Amino acid sequence: MSRLVKIRLSGQSDDVAGVIDQITAGLDVADVSAPYPNRRDPGVRRYLTVVVPDTPDQSRP
Repeated sequence: MSRLVKIRLSGQSDDVAGVIDQITAGLDVADVSAPYPNRRDPGVRRYLTVVVPDTPDQSRP
């Protein structure tokens, strides 16, 4: 069974988009939100849901 990890990115719009590109290139990303303006700081925030695949239990023979 897969597990999900939620990630929040915050920064300048172009920087956040670049990091999302890097994350999606190496991980299974189930969902990426639209950009939301930050409340206190300049820039935007975006939310990602990453799927963590199950790995076989190494402790079992």
